[in-house]
Amino acid sequence: MSASSLKWKNTSVIKRMEFHVFLLTDNAGGHPVDLYHEGVQIKFLPPNTASLLQPMDQGVIRTFKALYTGNYLQLLFDVMDEKEDFQLKV
Repeated sequence: MSASSLKWKNTSVIKRMEFHVFLLTDNAGGHPVDLYHEGVQIKFLPPNTASLLQPMDQGVIRTFKALYTGNYLQLLFDVMDEKEDFQLKV
């Protein structure tokens, strides 16, 4: 990746975003339990509960994507309103 392809990371939109992640995962043997990163909180499901929750996965994922996209677009519009000369390069 070139420096220009990573330029989006330095835009004011990305700089204003706070880094907070909540990761909820099953307790499969392949998932390490000793991970740490500032801003990331990892919680493991109790044993034998993943199969009970799988049917609701699609609805949760769809709802999360819709809310995340809406919030991200609102942040983008707010930045655009602040700067009259705002240009988005794709």
